[in-house]
Amino acid sequence: MLKRKGSRDPKVAAKTEAGINYDDYDIVGQAYAWKSQNGNLVFDSWENLRPQDDAVAVKMLTEFSRRAIHEPNHAIFRVTIGTGGRTPKEFQQRPRIKTPEKMIQGEWYGDSSSQVEINSIETARSLGITPSDLILDGDVHIDAMVSRQGRVFFVDAALRTALHINCSRCAGEFSYAVDTQFHCQEEPVKKTDLELDVPLQKGDMDIDKYAGDEVELNNLFREQVMLAMPMHPLCKTDCLGLCPKCGQNLNIKKCDCREEEVNNPFSVIKKLFE
Repeated sequence: MLKRKGSRDPKVAAKTEAGINYDDYDIVGQAYAWKSQNGNLVFDSWENLRPQDDAVAVKMLTEFSRRAIHEPNHAIFRVTIGTGGRTPKEFQQRPRIKTPEKMIQGEWYGDSSSQVEINSIETARSLGITPSDLILDGDVHIDAMVSRQGRVFFVDAALRTALHINCSRCAGEFSYAVDTQFHCQEEPVKKTDLELDVPLQKGDMDIDKYAGDEVELNNLFREQVMLAMPMHPLCKTDCLGLCPKCGQNLNIKKCDCREEEVNNPFSVIKKLFE
């Protein structure tokens, strides 16, 4: 991270074809980054010369990681950072990743033996979603803010994806867009939580429990994707469905089947409105 020297022209570029312009800029923050065995990007840690630059570093790394994973034909699905060294506290307070990224070859510094996520795009595989659950029509885009009070984590997130599902009327396949926001509170498991006859209180459905020293957020995201599945999905609001006789999809063309008069005791009422 570069800072322009106060007496220099603000229009002078920080980087030229020859490299960094050290005459006009000072290095005030830096990191060692590497590619993981999963093809993702890892910052071993981030160190600033001045603590007051931490907020700027967090904002910069968050925006950088967002752009990295949303690149066309992206190969990076997740950007993480180690919690060691002088990594800003805002990152250190996030839940630790249960399975930290590993370097392709060689040994990484101890600062990244424990990692937190900066940004990611989840896939069906990473969320543990199988075809028996549902089929995704693309990646899962998640923007989440995680805050912490003691051992309680608060998650405010927005989730976007598309589900490949069948219409409940015509059985045709279509893509169902999901765009939802949710809030969840992650609390450590208590002995009373294991009792079978504890009644649910108001707000308990927004509280999730975790055991140990790590919080697995992928389970929460997977649950939100599953909850987004509509009870009666329709390819369109005016879907005509299937002919009950020949099975023809009436959205494509009409069939030659005749509607038979059904002996219905309520048919008299229907005639009153004709």
